[in-house]
Parts: sequence; structure tokens; C-alpha cells
Amino acid sequence: MITEEIIRGALIMLAAMIGTLGVAFAFNVEKRVVGWVLLASFLCCVAYDTTVALGGGLFVASILGSSVTTLYSYVMARLIKTPVTVMIIPGIIILVPGGKLYYTMLGAVSSDMEMFSRYGKEALLVASGLALGIIAVTAISRPINALLNRILREKNNRI
Repeated sequence: MITEEIIRGALIMLAAMIGTLGVAFAFNVEKRVVGWVLLASFLCCVAYDTTVALGGGLFVASILGSSVTTLYSYVMARLIKTPVTVMIIPGIIILVPGGKLYYTMLGAVSSDMEMFSRYGKEALLVASGLALGIIAVTAISRPINALLNRILREKNNRI
């Protein structure tokens, strides 16, 4: 049982990395940044899967996955001097509920209200959690970033 779960987890991580790599190439992410973007995706996947494994729901797992990725992206973007969105978008792409949206629409088109409501609810929970995680970290990081910039300016003025 444990071996099957480890293999399943490793395959999910591999698929997430391949998907992230595809998005990174589609967005023309610089080669020097691709490795950092893959790490963002990996952290997102680990945070999400760990939360789900510990009994957290889709909403909480999505918040934590996107929060971890956004926080990492803000720090790394500053360190490697690249825009934050270059890190965030490919990093969280694995959380986008594409399959859930597909089955929501399939339920709507085929008049299967049970399928429509189940997958629609899940898609809304994941999308809402994803957005809330990004917004929360961004709201917290802005004043911190302003403080860091002020400290750096003052340090440069002394020199």
C-alpha cells in the first residue's frame, strides 16, 4: 500500500513538473528561471497534497498551495530579479481546476444536475482558494516590500 501511494505521488509530481514546464515554455520564461519555476510548482504540489492527505478540504488545500507558491515566488523574484508573475503563473497552474470545469460543463450539457453541482462546487472551491491564497500573500507582501525598499534606499544614501 505505501509503495503504491509513493509511486502514485511521484507520478503526480512528474506530471505536474511536465505541465509546469510546458506553461513555462509557452510563456517564454527565461532558461535561467525555469528551474526556479519548477521548484515553485513542486512546492505548490507538496503543500496541496499534504493538506489533502491531512484531511484538509479542497478550499484549504488550494489556499495553502497558492500561498506557499506566491510567497516563494515573491522571494525568488526579488533574488533572481525577475517579475513575480513569471514565477506565480506557471507555479500554480497545476491547481487550476480544468478537469472539474470540464465535468461541470459536461453535466450542464447532458442535463446531469448531480454531476454539474458536484464538480461545479469543487471547481468554485479550488478557484476561490487559489485566488484567496494569492491575494492574502500579495496583501501582506506589499507593505513588507515597501519597508525593504525604504531600508535599502536609506542604506544607499549613507554610502
